[in-house]
Amino acid sequence: MKKRVLSYIMSVILLLSLAGCGNKEKTSEAVYNGDYIVVIDKVNSKLIREKYNISEKDRKNKVDELLKALYAYKDNKYASPIPDISIIKEWEFDENTVVLSFKNEYYNLPLIDEILVRAAIVNTLCQLDEVKDVAFWVDGSPLKIRDKVIGSMNSDSFLQDTEIANATANVTLYFPNLEKNCLMKIVKNVPSNNMYTDEQTVIEELIAGPGNNNLNKSLPDDTRLLNVVTKEMVCYVNLSREFLKYRDDVSAEMTIYSIVNSLIELSSIGSVVITVDGETLDYYQSVPINDKLTFNFELLEDKNE
Repeated sequence: MKKRVLSYIMSVILLLSLAGCGNKEKTSEAVYNGDYIVVIDKVNSKLIREKYNISEKDRKNKVDELLKALYAYKDNKYASPIPDISIIKEWEFDENTVVLSFKNEYYNLPLIDEILVRAAIVNTLCQLDEVKDVAFWVDGSPLKIRDKVIGSMNSDSFLQDTEIANATANVTLYFPNLEKNCLMKIVKNVPSNNMYTDEQTVIEELIAGPGNNNLNKSLPDDTRLLNVVTKEMVCYVNLSREFLKYRDDVSAEMTIYSIVNSLIELSSIGSVVITVDGETLDYYQSVPINDKLTFNFELLEDKNE
């Protein structure tokens, strides 16, 4: 499985559905050329244009209005890219570039959500003739994703490689089946995205869950991937402290080996080391995790039938 192709999510802007505010009447982009805000369809990981009439005339007031409109957007189907306006500390114009300064909490966004949030905000603001680019700053420094500085962006930043916009790849995952008291293997088809390494894709898909009523999520709610890197076939996974939340529905052993077995399905990985907030723990509940962990065959469905 190759590294994921960022253009999948970004180029979906080409396919933005146009939905009206209030009555949500959808119309084609070819027909509708008015003002809009861009919101997020989380179920399908894509962006949606909603009709919006900009009332302000001054360029600064226009940006203020659009940011507030994004925050104020409420709908049962789609999500606002700015659910909490307080995450934006301030913003300013640098010539024709809007510089948005975010609090450090911005980095708590899962990667898939972060990409969609960024694309939605940039495309909303860049519809203005007065805005050429948008720059994201976090805690006083330019936004960095996987140690790469993300520079100024515009709508064209999210329209690359359209010929592979629908690229997908298969990922093998293990989730608990509580009825059979085992881990079951599934192969999930996921969008390609080069912001993700294969290891990140595996963990983020485990966090998202199986999407199958017969299987259960293996990781506690709100668990976040802080870092993952593979060296000499050892995969080092660093998870947030929410991973330590106790669950009485899924055993600690299934939680751990859901991660380990799924990662070892990647040909580049032979063992896994799990840390929490950068700390090596002796045990995850009753399961030893202070050393390299290898594939667990005993928890598989065939072994429990």
